Amino acid sequence: MAITNPNKDTYTNWVKEQYISQNQNVNAKSLVALVGKEIINTSTKSSDFVVFSYYQTQVDGKDIKAIGVLKNFIPLGMDKDTTRSILIIISGCLACVAILLLVIKLKDEDSDKLKESKAE
Repeated sequence: MAITNPNKDTYTNWVKEQYISQNQNVNAKSLVALVGKEIINTSTKSSDFVVFSYYQTQVDGKDIKAIGVLKNFIPLGMDKDTTRSILIIISGCLACVAILLLVIKLKDEDSDKLKESKAE
């Protein structure tokens, strides 16, 4: 599951893109485009929880928090209904992945048993 978590570099690029797209100041956009990645990277803390990663960045007086899961970022600080809906969708996706992994494991075990019986 950890392979579906976006890494810190991907998160840094995402924050940089978000900042540039939401800022109206041309000078600020240019500065972030030039050195934003380094600034964001050094001011970001991350934690990996196997099925998702948590990121927190303090930059330009803003506290940015997000969860990285299934190669996407979910900004935190949204209203409760939106957050709840997103978490329900993520839970459903994770359940589907778990079922898929179980099916693959069972298929591999059946294949191994078939090979063993043919070898006898």
